[in-house]
Amino acid sequence: MEDDKDKKETKNINYDPSQDMVLTRHGFVKGKEKSFLQNPKDKPFIGIIGIPPKSVMEDLIKKNAIILSLDMYKVDQLITEPTENILPKAYCAQIKRIIANILAATDYWTEDVVDSVLVGRNPISEIIIEDSEISRCNEMGFVADFIENELKIKLTRVKNNDLERKGDFICKSGIPLDDKFGQIAGYFYRDIEKKKPFRPEYVKPKCAFWGTPPWGDFSLASYFPDETHIYGWTRCVENLTPGDLKLELEFDPDVPTVFFAQSFCPKAGLASYLASKHPRGIFIDMDLGLTRSTVAKLTAFLQLNGVVV
Repeated sequence: MEDDKDKKETKNINYDPSQDMVLTRHGFVKGKEKSFLQNPKDKPFIGIIGIPPKSVMEDLIKKNAIILSLDMYKVDQLITEPTENILPKAYCAQIKRIIANILAATDYWTEDVVDSVLVGRNPISEIIIEDSEISRCNEMGFVADFIENELKIKLTRVKNNDLERKGDFICKSGIPLDDKFGQIAGYFYRDIEKKKPFRPEYVKPKCAFWGTPPWGDFSLASYFPDETHIYGWTRCVENLTPGDLKLELEFDPDVPTVFFAQSFCPKAGLASYLASKHPRGIFIDMDLGLTRSTVAKLTAFLQLNGVVV
Protein backbone atom coordinates (compact mmCIF):
# COMPACT_ATOMS: atom_id res chain seq x y z
CA MET A 1 0.00 0.00 0.00
CA GLU A 2 2.86 2.31 0.90
CA ASP A 3 4.49 1.69 -2.49
CA ASP A 4 1.25 2.49 -4.28
CA LYS A 5 0.97 5.74 -2.34
CA ASP A 6 4.55 6.68 -3.22
CA LYS A 7 3.91 5.94 -6.88
CA LYS A 8 0.75 8.06 -6.81
CA GLU A 9 2.60 10.97 -5.19
CA THR A 10 5.43 10.64 -7.69
CA LYS A 11 2.94 10.65 -10.52
CA ASN A 12 1.31 13.80 -9.14
CA ILE A 13 4.67 15.53 -8.79
CA ASN A 14 5.61 14.79 -12.40
CA TYR A 15 2.16 15.56 -13.76
CA ASP A 16 2.07 18.54 -16.11
CA PRO A 17 -1.48 19.95 -16.20
CA SER A 18 -0.74 21.76 -19.44
CA GLN A 19 -0.81 18.37 -21.14
CA ASP A 20 -4.56 18.26 -20.51
CA MET A 21 -5.14 21.89 -21.44
CA VAL A 22 -6.10 23.20 -24.84
CA LEU A 23 -5.88 26.88 -25.72
CA THR A 24 -8.92 28.18 -27.58
CA ARG A 25 -10.01 31.74 -28.25
CA HIS A 26 -12.25 31.30 -25.20
CA GLY A 27 -9.27 30.53 -22.94
CA PHE A 28 -7.88 27.26 -21.59
CA VAL A 29 -10.23 24.29 -21.41
CA LYS A 30 -9.76 20.68 -20.33
CA GLY A 31 -11.56 17.43 -19.65
CA LYS A 32 -14.62 16.73 -21.77
CA GLU A 33 -14.17 20.03 -23.58
CA LYS A 34 -10.85 18.93 -25.04
CA SER A 35 -10.87 19.07 -28.80
CA PHE A 36 -10.58 16.12 -31.12
CA LEU A 37 -7.53 18.00 -32.42
CA GLN A 38 -5.60 17.16 -29.24
CA ASN A 39 -3.77 14.54 -31.30
CA PRO A 40 -3.62 15.85 -34.87
CA LYS A 41 -1.76 12.72 -35.97
CA ASP A 42 -5.01 10.78 -35.64
CA LYS A 43 -6.53 12.66 -38.58
CA PRO A 44 -5.05 14.73 -41.39
CA PHE A 45 -5.61 18.44 -40.78
CA ILE A 46 -5.97 20.13 -44.17
CA GLY A 47 -6.21 23.83 -44.93
CA ILE A 48 -8.05 24.73 -48.14
CA ILE A 49 -7.97 27.92 -50.20
CA GLY A 50 -10.61 28.45 -52.82
CA ILE A 51 -12.98 25.71 -53.94
CA PRO A 52 -11.16 22.45 -54.73
CA PRO A 53 -12.85 20.01 -57.13
CA LYS A 54 -15.60 17.85 -55.68
CA SER A 55 -13.45 14.73 -56.18
CA VAL A 56 -10.69 16.23 -54.00
CA MET A 57 -13.15 17.17 -51.26
CA GLU A 58 -14.77 13.73 -51.32
CA ASP A 59 -11.34 12.13 -50.96
CA LEU A 60 -10.59 14.29 -47.90
CA ILE A 61 -13.92 13.31 -46.36
CA LYS A 62 -13.18 9.63 -46.96
CA LYS A 63 -9.87 10.11 -45.13
CA ASN A 64 -11.81 11.63 -42.23
CA ALA A 65 -9.76 14.79 -42.62
CA ILE A 66 -10.26 17.88 -40.51
CA ILE A 67 -10.83 20.70 -43.01
CA LEU A 68 -9.99 24.34 -42.25
CA SER A 69 -11.24 26.92 -44.75
CA LEU A 70 -8.49 29.53 -44.88
CA ASP A 71 -10.78 31.85 -46.84
CA MET A 72 -13.31 32.32 -44.05
CA TYR A 73 -11.50 31.46 -40.85
CA LYS A 74 -11.08 34.18 -38.18
CA VAL A 75 -13.43 36.62 -39.87
CA ASP A 76 -13.38 38.76 -36.72
CA GLN A 77 -9.60 39.18 -36.75
CA LEU A 78 -8.00 42.47 -37.77
CA ILE A 79 -6.18 41.33 -40.87
CA THR A 80 -3.79 44.20 -41.60
CA GLU A 81 -1.26 43.84 -38.78
CA PRO A 82 0.04 40.30 -39.43
CA THR A 83 0.47 40.99 -43.16
CA GLU A 84 1.98 44.47 -43.05
CA ASN A 85 5.53 43.21 -43.64
CA ILE A 86 4.42 40.94 -46.48
CA LEU A 87 1.78 42.83 -48.45
CA PRO A 88 1.26 46.51 -49.33
CA LYS A 89 -1.55 48.47 -47.68
CA ALA A 90 -3.38 48.98 -50.98
CA TYR A 91 -4.11 45.33 -51.64
CA CYS A 92 -7.03 42.89 -51.84
CA ALA A 93 -8.57 42.38 -48.41
CA GLN A 94 -9.26 38.72 -49.12
CA ILE A 95 -5.65 37.91 -49.99
CA LYS A 96 -4.67 39.66 -46.75
CA ARG A 97 -7.20 37.53 -44.89
CA ILE A 98 -5.87 34.29 -46.39
CA ILE A 99 -2.25 35.16 -45.56
CA ALA A 100 -3.25 36.22 -42.02
CA ASN A 101 -5.14 32.98 -41.53
CA ILE A 102 -2.15 30.94 -42.69
CA LEU A 103 0.12 32.85 -40.30
CA ALA A 104 -2.36 32.37 -37.46
CA ALA A 105 -2.48 28.62 -38.06
CA THR A 106 1.29 28.20 -38.10
CA ASP A 107 4.22 29.09 -35.89
CA TYR A 108 4.69 32.40 -37.73
CA TRP A 109 2.04 34.18 -35.67
CA THR A 110 0.76 32.60 -32.48
CA GLU A 111 -1.34 35.39 -30.94
CA ASP A 112 -4.93 34.17 -30.44
CA VAL A 113 -3.99 30.63 -31.41
CA VAL A 114 -6.33 28.72 -33.71
CA ASP A 115 -9.34 27.28 -31.92
CA SER A 116 -8.61 23.99 -30.18
CA VAL A 117 -5.02 23.65 -31.35
CA LEU A 118 -2.52 22.63 -28.69
CA VAL A 119 -0.02 25.30 -27.71
CA GLY A 120 3.22 24.98 -29.66
CA ARG A 121 1.72 22.50 -32.10
CA ASN A 122 1.36 23.14 -35.81
CA PRO A 123 -1.32 20.67 -36.88
CA ILE A 124 -1.72 21.63 -40.54
CA SER A 125 -0.24 18.81 -42.56
CA GLU A 126 -1.17 20.16 -45.98
CA ILE A 127 -2.70 23.17 -47.71
CA ILE A 128 -4.73 22.61 -50.86
CA ILE A 129 -5.11 25.68 -53.05
CA GLU A 130 -7.44 26.01 -56.02
CA ASP A 131 -5.44 28.38 -58.22
CA SER A 132 -7.36 28.47 -61.51
CA GLU A 133 -7.16 32.07 -62.70
CA ILE A 134 -10.78 32.23 -63.83
CA SER A 135 -12.04 30.82 -60.53
CA ARG A 136 -10.40 33.37 -58.29
CA CYS A 137 -7.57 35.60 -59.53
CA ASN A 138 -3.91 35.62 -60.48
CA GLU A 139 -2.98 36.43 -56.88
CA MET A 140 -3.77 32.86 -55.86
CA GLY A 141 -0.45 32.03 -57.50
CA PHE A 142 1.31 34.43 -55.14
CA VAL A 143 -0.35 32.82 -52.12
CA ALA A 144 0.86 29.44 -53.36
CA ASP A 145 4.40 30.80 -53.87
CA PHE A 146 4.37 32.28 -50.36
CA ILE A 147 3.40 28.92 -48.86
CA GLU A 148 6.05 27.06 -50.85
CA ASN A 149 8.88 29.53 -50.25
CA GLU A 150 8.26 30.65 -46.67
CA LEU A 151 6.37 27.90 -44.86
CA LYS A 152 7.27 24.28 -44.25
CA ILE A 153 3.86 22.94 -45.16
CA LYS A 154 3.00 20.58 -47.98
CA LEU A 155 1.20 22.44 -50.76
CA THR A 156 -1.04 20.89 -53.39
CA ARG A 157 -2.25 22.99 -56.34
CA VAL A 158 -5.48 21.89 -57.96
CA LYS A 159 -7.74 23.14 -60.75
CA ASN A 160 -11.52 23.09 -60.44
CA ASN A 161 -13.04 22.42 -63.84
CA ASP A 162 -16.33 21.09 -62.46
CA LEU A 163 -19.36 22.31 -64.38
CA GLU A 164 -22.08 20.12 -62.87
CA ARG A 165 -24.12 22.61 -60.87
CA LYS A 166 -25.40 21.69 -57.42
CA GLY A 167 -28.13 24.35 -57.26
CA ASP A 168 -28.96 27.82 -55.89
CA PHE A 169 -30.93 26.84 -52.78
CA ILE A 170 -29.09 29.13 -50.37
CA CYS A 171 -28.59 31.98 -52.85
CA LYS A 172 -32.32 32.22 -53.51
CA SER A 173 -33.56 31.62 -49.96
CA GLY A 174 -34.94 33.98 -47.36
CA ILE A 175 -32.23 33.56 -44.73
CA PRO A 176 -30.28 36.76 -43.86
CA LEU A 177 -27.63 37.74 -46.38
CA ASP A 178 -24.71 37.40 -43.97
CA ASP A 179 -25.91 33.87 -43.11
CA LYS A 180 -26.04 33.10 -46.81
CA PHE A 181 -22.40 34.14 -47.16
CA GLY A 182 -21.39 31.99 -44.19
CA GLN A 183 -23.30 28.95 -45.41
CA ILE A 184 -21.87 29.24 -48.92
CA ALA A 185 -18.33 30.60 -48.75
CA GLY A 186 -17.27 29.30 -45.37
CA TYR A 187 -18.71 25.82 -45.15
CA PHE A 188 -19.53 24.71 -48.68
CA TYR A 189 -17.68 21.41 -48.24
CA ARG A 190 -19.89 20.31 -45.35
CA ASP A 191 -22.82 19.85 -47.71
CA ILE A 192 -20.86 17.22 -49.62
CA GLU A 193 -20.80 14.83 -46.67
CA LYS A 194 -24.42 15.34 -45.62
CA LYS A 195 -27.09 12.86 -46.64
CA LYS A 196 -29.59 15.72 -46.44
CA PRO A 197 -27.77 18.92 -47.47
CA PHE A 198 -29.04 22.32 -46.38
CA ARG A 199 -31.93 23.22 -48.69
CA PRO A 200 -33.78 26.36 -47.48
CA GLU A 201 -37.02 27.39 -49.20
CA TYR A 202 -37.09 29.71 -52.20
CA VAL A 203 -38.35 33.29 -51.72
CA LYS A 204 -39.29 35.92 -54.29
CA PRO A 205 -36.48 38.49 -54.40
CA LYS A 206 -36.74 42.14 -53.46
CA CYS A 207 -33.22 42.78 -54.73
CA ALA A 208 -30.03 40.94 -55.65
CA PHE A 209 -26.36 40.93 -54.70
CA TRP A 210 -23.83 40.06 -57.41
CA GLY A 211 -20.19 39.29 -56.66
CA THR A 212 -17.91 37.89 -54.01
CA PRO A 213 -18.70 38.04 -50.29
CA PRO A 214 -17.70 41.43 -48.76
CA TRP A 215 -14.52 40.05 -47.17
CA GLY A 216 -13.44 43.46 -45.87
CA ASP A 217 -16.57 44.03 -43.77
CA PHE A 218 -19.47 41.60 -43.57
CA SER A 219 -21.67 44.25 -41.94
CA LEU A 220 -22.45 45.38 -45.50
CA ALA A 221 -24.95 42.52 -45.60
CA SER A 222 -27.04 44.08 -42.82
CA TYR A 223 -28.33 46.77 -45.20
CA PHE A 224 -29.99 44.18 -47.44
CA PRO A 225 -33.36 42.55 -46.79
CA ASP A 226 -33.51 38.81 -46.22
CA GLU A 227 -35.22 38.47 -49.60
CA THR A 228 -31.94 39.13 -51.42
CA HIS A 229 -30.85 36.70 -54.13
CA ILE A 230 -27.15 36.12 -54.77
CA TYR A 231 -25.47 36.00 -58.17
CA GLY A 232 -21.91 36.09 -59.42
CA TRP A 233 -18.96 34.18 -58.00
CA THR A 234 -20.66 33.46 -54.67
CA ARG A 235 -23.47 31.72 -56.52
CA CYS A 236 -20.86 29.68 -58.39
CA VAL A 237 -19.40 28.60 -55.05
CA GLU A 238 -22.74 27.23 -53.85
CA ASN A 239 -22.95 25.29 -57.11
CA LEU A 240 -19.37 24.01 -56.50
CA THR A 241 -18.44 25.40 -59.94
CA PRO A 242 -16.23 28.46 -59.17
CA GLY A 243 -14.85 28.47 -62.72
CA ASP A 244 -18.29 28.53 -64.41
CA LEU A 245 -17.99 31.93 -66.10
CA LYS A 246 -21.33 31.55 -67.87
CA LEU A 247 -23.08 31.17 -64.52
CA GLU A 248 -21.08 34.03 -63.00
CA LEU A 249 -22.18 36.42 -65.77
CA GLU A 250 -25.89 35.82 -65.18
CA PHE A 251 -28.16 38.34 -63.46
CA ASP A 252 -31.90 39.07 -63.27
CA PRO A 253 -32.72 42.29 -65.18
CA ASP A 254 -36.09 42.55 -63.40
CA VAL A 255 -34.56 42.80 -59.90
CA PRO A 256 -32.59 45.80 -58.55
CA THR A 257 -29.04 44.50 -58.23
CA VAL A 258 -25.94 45.65 -56.39
CA PHE A 259 -22.81 44.57 -58.27
CA PHE A 260 -20.11 44.30 -55.64
CA ALA A 261 -16.35 43.77 -55.77
CA GLN A 262 -13.57 44.04 -53.24
CA SER A 263 -11.32 47.02 -53.88
CA PHE A 264 -8.18 46.13 -55.87
CA CYS A 265 -9.90 42.96 -57.15
CA PRO A 266 -9.79 42.21 -60.91
CA LYS A 267 -13.47 41.23 -60.71
CA ALA A 268 -14.28 44.91 -60.14
CA GLY A 269 -14.02 45.45 -63.88
CA LEU A 270 -16.57 42.73 -64.54
CA ALA A 271 -18.88 43.99 -61.79
CA SER A 272 -18.76 47.54 -63.14
CA TYR A 273 -19.41 46.36 -66.70
CA LEU A 274 -22.42 44.22 -65.74
CA ALA A 275 -23.85 47.04 -63.61
CA SER A 276 -23.81 49.29 -66.68
CA LYS A 277 -25.81 46.65 -68.60
CA HIS A 278 -28.40 46.13 -65.88
CA PRO A 279 -31.57 48.31 -66.10
CA ARG A 280 -31.47 48.86 -62.34
CA GLY A 281 -27.93 48.03 -61.33
CA ILE A 282 -25.25 49.83 -59.32
CA PHE A 283 -21.55 49.09 -58.84
CA ILE A 284 -20.08 49.29 -55.33
CA ASP A 285 -16.59 48.40 -54.16
CA MET A 286 -15.14 48.34 -50.66
CA ASP A 287 -11.76 47.90 -49.01
CA LEU A 288 -11.27 46.82 -45.38
CA GLY A 289 -14.29 48.56 -43.90
CA LEU A 290 -17.51 50.32 -44.72
CA THR A 291 -17.28 54.06 -45.28
CA ARG A 292 -20.07 56.59 -44.91
CA SER A 293 -20.06 57.25 -48.65
CA THR A 294 -20.45 53.52 -49.41
CA VAL A 295 -23.34 53.19 -46.97
CA ALA A 296 -25.00 56.34 -48.35
CA LYS A 297 -24.65 55.11 -51.93
CA LEU A 298 -26.02 51.68 -51.09
CA THR A 299 -28.96 52.81 -48.97
CA ALA A 300 -29.94 55.49 -51.48
CA PHE A 301 -30.02 52.87 -54.25
CA LEU A 302 -32.11 50.46 -52.18
CA GLN A 303 -34.55 53.20 -51.13
CA LEU A 304 -34.96 54.67 -54.62
CA ASN A 305 -35.78 51.20 -55.94
CA GLY A 306 -38.34 50.56 -53.21
CA VAL A 307 -36.30 47.71 -51.70
CA VAL A 308 -36.26 49.28 -48.24
CA VAL A 309 -38.22 52.15 -46.73
